[in-house]
Amino acid sequence: MDKYRICCVTYRELDSLVRTAIKGLSDDEVEIDVISGLREEILPELQKKIADGIEIVIAGGANARIVRDFCNIPVLDYRISSMDYLLAVQKNCESGGRAAIVTYREPLGTELKHYLDEVHMDVANIIYEDTQELESLMKEDSAATIIGGAHAVEVAGKLHKKSVLIYPGQSAIRDSILQAKELLKRLRMERENSLFIQAMVDYSANGILMTDKNGCILNHNLSAGTMLEFGGRSLKGQYIQLLLPAGGLEDFAGSGLKESKKIIRAETKELLQTWIRIEDKHGQYIGNVCVLSDVSDIQKMQLEYKEKERKARRERGFEGKYNFSDITGSSYAIKDCIADARFFASSDANVLIYGETGVGKELFAQGIHNSSERRKGPFIGINCAALPENLLETELFGYDEGAFTGGKKGGKKGLFELAENGTLFLDEVGEINPGLQARLLRVLQEKEVMHVGGDRMIPINARVISATNRNLELLDAKAFRRDLLYRLNVLELKLPPLREREDDAIHLFETFYAKKTDLPLHAEVKPIIASYTWPGNIRELQNVCERYYLYIKSGENRSIGYIKRCMVRAIGEERLFRDILSRYHYSTDHPEDITSDMIKEISGIFMYNKEQIAVKLGTSRTTLWRKLNKEER
Repeated sequence: MDKYRICCVTYRELDSLVRTAIKGLSDDEVEIDVISGLREEILPELQKKIADGIEIVIAGGANARIVRDFCNIPVLDYRISSMDYLLAVQKNCESGGRAAIVTYREPLGTELKHYLDEVHMDVANIIYEDTQELESLMKEDSAATIIGGAHAVEVAGKLHKKSVLIYPGQSAIRDSILQAKELLKRLRMERENSLFIQAMVDYSANGILMTDKNGCILNHNLSAGTMLEFGGRSLKGQYIQLLLPAGGLEDFAGSGLKESKKIIRAETKELLQTWIRIEDKHGQYIGNVCVLSDVSDIQKMQLEYKEKERKARRERGFEGKYNFSDITGSSYAIKDCIADARFFASSDANVLIYGETGVGKELFAQGIHNSSERRKGPFIGINCAALPENLLETELFGYDEGAFTGGKKGGKKGLFELAENGTLFLDEVGEINPGLQARLLRVLQEKEVMHVGGDRMIPINARVISATNRNLELLDAKAFRRDLLYRLNVLELKLPPLREREDDAIHLFETFYAKKTDLPLHAEVKPIIASYTWPGNIRELQNVCERYYLYIKSGENRSIGYIKRCMVRAIGEERLFRDILSRYHYSTDHPEDITSDMIKEISGIFMYNKEQIAVKLGTSRTTLWRKLNKEER
């Protein structure tokens, strides 16, 4: 194996420290070169070293920044330990006076700062991004001594300030070299893997094309050109929509699916076209891989059968329509939930989703299903509170012919069977009758079901995702069995109400409103949307958006007052007023709790005069004026 080639850039006293550390390093896998100098003077020799095969550079301070700008190989900084900083501070203490430690972009470590405070050392921290800022900060700071790297010391010299140069210790230098070696190991492994992958792509009999999300071809193999009868010509930069039958990419990108297969006709032959969706680590759609392969008669029959199956599921509503990309929101709370849900999608364990009414529990359930290995199977949802116990039992478990009067001839499959290889979503699972809970528990434990009126066990293979707006752990054990809860709650997802999602209410309202009109949402109504607590969450917000759009559309008036009035009507004047009083914890029994902030908000939203506000708050106009004047004074 080739040795790992490392170059250490040094300056003045650092040079002897680095060379001593290298001598004490017994590692036959690394070969280390040393360049001594400052800033641009090191570049000619460094260029020669890179041409000679250097793979990584270790430098410090200004040298590290110069090297990063100059070369395209990795650059690591010498590790400066807390002990190195303390030694430098100790040197300053010998000469006396206040000191300032200079750091680039990042502040001093918390532990070091805490220690300096504990021993009552008067040390400031100057954090800078460029030379101009560093000079300015040093001039403003009253520190007698500057402690920092070579660049900081150089600037201190220009300003005629005393300075102490921080050097890494022997162990820190060795750690930096070992860190460089580990990084090179990973980079070599990644390069080797990349070469294998590229060879697989280049020599695959299938045609492989990589595109951005707009369909522009970024790369492809030779087989792709041959299959599309372009010979050896490059297809890079062309749009795949112009080379393949219309609708392929558009249909796939709009579906939100991870993968899609379809038989297409390209020029003179039929091909199996497989689209694969590519997402970044945040789940954002960034591009596609399109795989083209020759299709056999058997494959064609299988795909046609699967397509018929999928069409039948779609017609019966047994398909998850939504993906994580359909969830609107930029708040940390919702992003955290999406990240957890994506993680849960990689497992096959049961999930229990907690959340108030209208927060989007089924949307998350469908997102988990469509991101899981079961996405090609059915997604079936049922509201457990909507059906009486005997009907829910037959819906879940099915029944045999003759089980009861009026039953279907030949019996009926239950939802556990219909969800085979897919997902069964049990909404409002906390409402299931205790008698039925015992049977559901057995199905989850044994992975088999018996029809009502049946005499044989039927094996099932369905993942269960449940949802509830109640805290099942707080319910009496007789109301909800603990053993069933533990079966359902293998993975737990808690969805936040809309009032806890920062500005998401405005973003959601804008999204729904944009589906109805090209006109932007009026800025005057955004504070009303943001201040309302939305007890019905997203479902209520959707309804309010619908009403607001109808009110705005029906009138010609576009004054600020009219626009606000439309939003107040859409939410409900009394409902909105009570919501404001609730947020301020106000009761008409205690008029002394009136605040000027509450009055200003009520006046701004409803445009009431003082007399109207007083009546609404159950007090007199005189009391209202007195309260306002007292607070203003």
